[in-house]
Amino acid sequence: MSDIFREVDEALKQEKVKKFWSEKGNFVIAFVLILIAGTGIYSGYKAWLHSDQENKTAIIIDLYESPETFELARLDKLGPEQKSMAELFLAKKYLTDNKLQEAFQTFEAIRNNIKTDINIRGLAAYYSRNMVLNKQVDGKLSDITLPAPTIWDGLMDLQNALDAGSVEHNHAEAIKILDGIIEKYPADKSLLQQAQQLKYVYAYDLNKGQ
Repeated sequence: MSDIFREVDEALKQEKVKKFWSEKGNFVIAFVLILIAGTGIYSGYKAWLHSDQENKTAIIIDLYESPETFELARLDKLGPEQKSMAELFLAKKYLTDNKLQEAFQTFEAIRNNIKTDINIRGLAAYYSRNMVLNKQVDGKLSDITLPAPTIWDGLMDLQNALDAGSVEHNHAEAIKILDGIIEKYPADKSLLQQAQQLKYVYAYDLNKGQ
């Protein structure tokens, strides 16, 4: 008797399987094919991404190892931040080699590149302003600006104070800027110390002239 029940149960199971495949078979096959295709695409994308990163890394290594013979057009293959960081290295190399105009133009190109991170642009602006302050190139600090705050703003304020006090000999304005630095950046011990020392110098000069 138990054999009969087992056969009936098996028959019912087979009937359910046939019904399932007749109703859902196409959907299951399509799902499996999509899954296989998706896996292949993802694997291909990962391989491409790995290859792409290797190529970009090779470009940066070539620039660092042989900046004199490097083809600048290759930098266009990098992402905005990667390109700007590579250009920063190149600009500092120009500066070391006393190619002042090339260095300044490269710093300014980075500063004006709206596609790159504002803090990278801020660092480029800081270098540009230093070159102006040190009279390595002609220019005005007021022309070297950025549209948004950066982590370099404290150093830029210090440059403004130096410009006001040492270039324009406006010690009162310099002290005003330095007071702003002391108030805004109390946690930055290095910047705070520079601002306080510079304020002491300008205050002494101001009192001496009165």
